[in-house]
Amino acid sequence: MRISPASSGRQRLTVTLLAAGTLWPLLLLIVAPTPPWLAPALLALTLLAVLCAPVRTALVGAAVLLAVATLLLTLTPLAAALLRPLIVSAAPVRADAVVVLAAGIHCGSGELGATSLARFVRGLELWRAGYASTLVFSDTTGLASEPGCPSVGRQEERLVRRLYPENPPSILLLPRMRTTRTEAVAAAQLARERGWHRVLLVTSSTHSRRALAVFSSAGLCAVSVPAGEPDFDLRLSTPLDRLAALRTLAREWAGLLSYQLRGWTATPPASCSG
Repeated sequence: MRISPASSGRQRLTVTLLAAGTLWPLLLLIVAPTPPWLAPALLALTLLAVLCAPVRTALVGAAVLLAVATLLLTLTPLAAALLRPLIVSAAPVRADAVVVLAAGIHCGSGELGATSLARFVRGLELWRAGYASTLVFSDTTGLASEPGCPSVGRQEERLVRRLYPENPPSILLLPRMRTTRTEAVAAAQLARERGWHRVLLVTSSTHSRRALAVFSSAGLCAVSVPAGEPDFDLRLSTPLDRLAALRTLAREWAGLLSYQLRGWTATPPASCSG
């Protein structure tokens, strides 16, 4: 039985669209932040797969592998096993400052994103409990993809002064922060200038291992006292929580590997925890 060229073409198109329809949403779910070139690149690759058999075969294989991995991570305890090593949490101790790392912000409204807000609240809790008299935020002015997007650190500073108009904490800003690495280097420089011996490091729980390792590599004695995760329950007891955690798991393990390969991580000294 001969297959007509038209039928063969429809089959190629169907297989390609099924594979792309599986792969692309999973990639967009996992990759964070999503680069602006990703969607056009995925579209071009899909069109190429329709015309080129090797590309189509690779596309189908990648879709199957990623779908199987997603199912394993969402339906088994594997995601929780991958999550636990990312979290480093210690009891808070007296320190010279609380360093609150930046996360996202809604450029249009100027409101802190959920992750930034969780970190901000945790930093305030530590200051109010008397563990340090100084809060350190990250000024992200001019670093967002959208022009005119407010700085995370400056918005946090405004919130503190609005909440505590009388007797506010001392607030310092790390200028033009872009990554955890730049925050660590700037915070270490600030600590040397001010003669600080120890800081409390506030970030998200799943970001705490990488953050603590890079701060230690920069020569700063930091105690990790992370905030929670606003997007999922850290116990990952349900498939929905595991699915929501996939992007974080991919980002943090990739980031940790990247920082280790660049020599930006170190084991914190034991003296920093107490």
